[in-house]
Amino acid sequence: KRKMEPYIQQIIDETIDGFIDKGEVDFMEAFALPVPLRIIADRLGVPPEDRPFFYEGATVAASGLRLTTHSDDELLRRAQVMVDLQNYMVGLV
Repeated sequence: KRKMEPYIQQIIDETIDGFIDKGEVDFMEAFALPVPLRIIADRLGVPPEDRPFFYEGATVAASGLRLTTHSDDELLRRAQVMVDLQNYMVGLV
């Protein structure tokens, strides 16, 4: 546990540094989503160039937990992102 503290603190500091001068930000968008996603991506070995795709897939997966109604086209897009993410993760492993 303690071995990861400096690494996690560095990610937290870098994330805050990225938005500290912007004034008001959306906490979820600026901090609560990027920090764990970056840690997870690092631990899984997702290369930096694949991070935007990985983050989108993870965000789509997490948004499935909300009770929100989406259009058929959006549901189809989200399903495709999930399949693409699954295939990516299989390839990464």
